Amino acid sequence: QELDIDVVNMGVAGYGTDQEYLTIRDGFRYDPDIILVGLHAGSDIDDNNANVRYSYPKPQFVLDDNELQLTNVPVPLKKDWEARAYENEPLYRRIDRFLQHLRSYSFVRTGLLRFDFIRNTIIGWEGKQQNKSLDVTKALLVELKNYAAAKHARLMVVVIPTRNQVAGGDIGINSELVLAMQKNGIVTVDLLPIFKNETRDLYFRIDPHWNALGNKIAAETIALKMNELRWVSSN
Repeated sequence: QELDIDVVNMGVAGYGTDQEYLTIRDGFRYDPDIILVGLHAGSDIDDNNANVRYSYPKPQFVLDDNELQLTNVPVPLKKDWEARAYENEPLYRRIDRFLQHLRSYSFVRTGLLRFDFIRNTIIGWEGKQQNKSLDVTKALLVELKNYAAAKHARLMVVVIPTRNQVAGGDIGINSELVLAMQKNGIVTVDLLPIFKNETRDLYFRIDPHWNALGNKIAAETIALKMNELRWVSSN
């Protein structure tokens, strides 16, 4: 069914919620009525607590007294960044980055994790980073909602599960994000229960992204939610 709707795709590969927010602010030149944001319950959370991704420096929001502050701007050139990118990085992270260049990386890392001290050090550091990432992500979502409201636009956030979460992995992050958005009055579509009830494969076999069927089911779920809210009309 055709609707009289213009869609502007402003998605950028590799962007997290932080850079999506900055893109949306620039995108208001299009005067949108509805803003649809996909939030991947994996890589996006990590993106939001990083000042470099895929070897390139990027802007980073940090929380200072519960207020978001934009740092690492203007974004330095890659050649200038590489000299100081990892100066505050823990020693084990430097070793881990070195090991990633080895073909036997997974085997070596698994072996090292058998030692209690190494395993506890890694789990402790990564746990702290995940908590920081979640706090920044929650703050960014509230900032997105407030900015959209100030521009008289509606915001919908779609929580995108990982393949592992659909297969029965830890879903704590999904639940925490959904609860936080509901608490702050953010319209949310949680795809996890929809995908878990689907018996067909919704992801590429050798790629973590949705296949055609995954995209179709996600689109139908989003459209159903928008119709329920009467955000779109066939008239």
